[in-house]
Amino acid sequence: MSDTARDRAPARRAGLVDAAWLAARLDDPGLRILDCTTYMTPQPVGPSRIDSGRPDWARAHIPGARHVDMVADLSDPQGAFPYTLPSPAHIDALRARLGITDAHHVVLYGARHPMVVTRAWWVLSTLGHPRVSILDGGWEAWRREGRPIETGLPESDEAGSVTTTDVTGTADAGPASGPASSAPSTAAAGVAEDAASGSPAGRAAR
Repeated sequence: MSDTARDRAPARRAGLVDAAWLAARLDDPGLRILDCTTYMTPQPVGPSRIDSGRPDWARAHIPGARHVDMVADLSDPQGAFPYTLPSPAHIDALRARLGITDAHHVVLYGARHPMVVTRAWWVLSTLGHPRVSILDGGWEAWRREGRPIETGLPESDEAGSVTTTDVTGTADAGPASGPASSAPSTAAAGVAEDAASGSPAGRAAR
């Protein structure tokens, strides 16, 4: 292992951060926050239905967070199977679009499905990003603790018009993302399980 890889390894194992830690660092220029929300709805027959969490992210998110999609952003668009690990070039292009470099500490969160977030951790870590952490408890914990919430699309987002942001500190700032939200806690074991399985859930889930 090179000196650089050895230096980065402990940071990759940092694992979880809590809402208080993240709230204290929202203005840190060395931090990038990614909302990984993707909804998986079981169907009576066949694979689960997959819906992007981007519309809910646009309505309300952790201040400064950008959205990444499990299908479009974190899977190989030419893969023979659903949710194949994307190429390094694909992830490099994604990081460039989001303004992420190796110097940034990336914090991931999501709503309702922690396994989607742990898969995003696995993809980014496997493809070499040196420092990736997960917000323990996700979006639900952030709202439950009354942390700041931002609405509208950030100026840097390429997918839509810019709206005025409203940062609040109330736990009742809008509905929880997705239908019938609960507050699952992200566990370190989930990270290990996802890393072992490669693709914990998705369009091919039964």
